[in-house]
Amino acid sequence: MATAPSKVVVLMAFMAAALSSVSMAAGPAGLQHGFYNSSCPKAEDTVRNVVQGMIRNDPTMGAAFVRLFFHDCLVRGCDASILLDPTTSKPETEKTTIPLRGYDAVNKIKDAVEAVCPGVVSCADILAFAARDSTCASGGFTFHMPSGRLDGFQSIADEVFQGIPSPRFSSKNFLIASPPRASTLRT
Repeated sequence: MATAPSKVVVLMAFMAAALSSVSMAAGPAGLQHGFYNSSCPKAEDTVRNVVQGMIRNDPTMGAAFVRLFFHDCLVRGCDASILLDPTTSKPETEKTTIPLRGYDAVNKIKDAVEAVCPGVVSCADILAFAARDSTCASGGFTFHMPSGRLDGFQSIADEVFQGIPSPRFSSKNFLIASPPRASTLRT
C-alpha cells in the first residue's frame, strides 16, 4: 500500500505528464520535444538545476510548481497568464484571484534562464519544465516535456472559476467537466 507522500508524488507526476500535452498557446510549429535545442540548448538544464536546488531547500515547492502549472493550463491553456501581474487597467488577474505559492520561485527560474539566453524561452515553457522537474525531484519519474508554448498577454480573473473544476469533483467528474483545452486528458 502506498504511503501518503508517495501518493502525492504519483499524483504530481500524473498531472504534470497529462498537462504536458495540453496547450492552446502553442507556437506556429506546435509543441515539440527539444524546441530550444538550437536557440537555447541550456534552457532545460538551467530550469532543472534551479528547481532541484529549490526543492532541496523546501520540498513543498514541487507541489507548488505543479499546482501553478495545473491552474495555468485549465484557465487559459498553458500560456503562463497565471504569472501576469495586475495593472492599473486590469487590477484583477488570475494571480489575484487564486492565491498560490511559487510566483517568486518562477521569477528566480526565469532570471536564471534569461542569464543563459535572454529573450528566448517563454515563461509558459519555464513553468511547464518546472512542473516536470519538480515531479522528478520530488521522487516521481521524469518524462519529456514538449515545448514551444507562447506566453499569453491577457489574464482575466473571471475566467478562473469558469475553467477550474470544483475541488469536490471525483476524477471522473473532473474529466467530464474539464474545459475543451484539457480534452487530451480524456483520451
